[in-house]
Amino acid sequence: MRNPEQAREARARRKARREGLSLQKSRTRNPGVLDWGTYMLVEPDHNRVVAGPGMSLGEVEAALNE
Repeated sequence: MRNPEQAREARARRKARREGLSLQKSRTRNPGVLDWGTYMLVEPDHNRVVAGPGMSLGEVEAALNE
């Protein structure tokens, strides 16, 4: 069973996909780095960052609800 954070992320990914965007999580593996565990919204056709990087999951959800 998924934890609530994984479920929120999956919902945000689906919503982004419906809007023609891609939700990408930071690839940083070191928890001491500022962008660890953050997200950004990317336009996949042009690989252009639409929102972020450095957004929390709550900020991504707010951006998708605008």
